[in-house]
Amino acid sequence: MAVPQWTQNSGYKLATLQERVTTSITLPIAPGTASGTGFDPSTTAISLPAQTRLQNSSTINITKTWTQGGTPETYTYPMAIRVPTIPTLLNKRVPVAILLHGSGGNGANEINEWQNYLGDHILIAPTGYNNAWNVAHETTKAPDIEMLQDLITQLKGYSNVDNTKIRIIGFSNGAALANRAYVQIDDPGLDVICTIATQFFDPMFRNDTFYIPSGQTGTTTAEYNTAKTPYKPRKFLNIHGTADTVIPYAGGSHSFGYSFLEAQNSVYQVAKTQGYTGGIIPDAGGVY
Repeated sequence: MAVPQWTQNSGYKLATLQERVTTSITLPIAPGTASGTGFDPSTTAISLPAQTRLQNSSTINITKTWTQGGTPETYTYPMAIRVPTIPTLLNKRVPVAILLHGSGGNGANEINEWQNYLGDHILIAPTGYNNAWNVAHETTKAPDIEMLQDLITQLKGYSNVDNTKIRIIGFSNGAALANRAYVQIDDPGLDVICTIATQFFDPMFRNDTFYIPSGQTGTTTAEYNTAKTPYKPRKFLNIHGTADTVIPYAGGSHSFGYSFLEAQNSVYQVAKTQGYTGGIIPDAGGVY
């Protein structure tokens, strides 16, 4: 085999470089040739298209179809977006907080509630079908976990998104969906989940095990029927008030048709899935 010849067009000294040739091929390689590569430089792109920046005016389309009460339903989730304007962040990849509203709420209001607290995050706030999230007893049976999975995937395609720092913040019914996401979604880009004003419930957690529904959600073990170990490592924060009369801090049976864990015990069970081996921290009415 002849030794390859170079024409020097750089500052490198070719005399100091050693080239070992182990095979020879003829380029271009047309699709279907004996090489089996199927690569034809005249027709095959060898670079990915440039990523676009997520902006306040961007459109994120996620549409889901499901059957509810025997009737097919199709819903496109409205997405409110706020991108920070801090000058030092303009050319950087920025963390994202997905905001999940409470029952009766909407995404636009969540942006208004959080924009003064998370100025260094991109905020994405979807609105659930019937302004609610599908966890157990709700009237909506929309595939909201699939929506979150699709949303995370789409967010990773933007050039100004830090795809290792995608977070979920949920309030009340939105916190219940965030709890579902903690157990069900294994995407490593989802690094933090914060829940406000709700805790895990039986049958989502029972007998020292977390469960997810194999099909449609409901309030019994017949729906939450598949044991699941949550992904780790992941950070989890729960905020709950002792004066909450809707989802009591102390947990117990509820008119929703299931029983909530006590708030401190709920977080303790999460901590154990992340490798915590100590005992539960003593809790005197929310004071540790």
